[in-house]
Amino acid sequence: MLAAGGLSALQAAAIVAGLPFALVIFAMMYALLRGLSRDRLILYRAQQHYITEESADHNSADEFADEHLLKGPPKIVKGD
Repeated sequence: MLAAGGLSALQAAAIVAGLPFALVIFAMMYALLRGLSRDRLILYRAQQHYITEESADHNSADEFADEHLLKGPPKIVKGD
């Protein structure tokens, strides 16, 4: 290549040969950035879910704590 067309032909051939590889690299960079941003969102949602579940356990009343106080259904009094 150097003998046939000189240095400019060799440089042009190197650029043409490297262009598909550069396109693949740019596509991979885009996919990596998109994947990392999605991963951060997943971790944030998992953290928020954990905080929500933890606060729900600490801030809510136990629904079965007073179950022993129940005596059954209320009595219906028929009025005259």
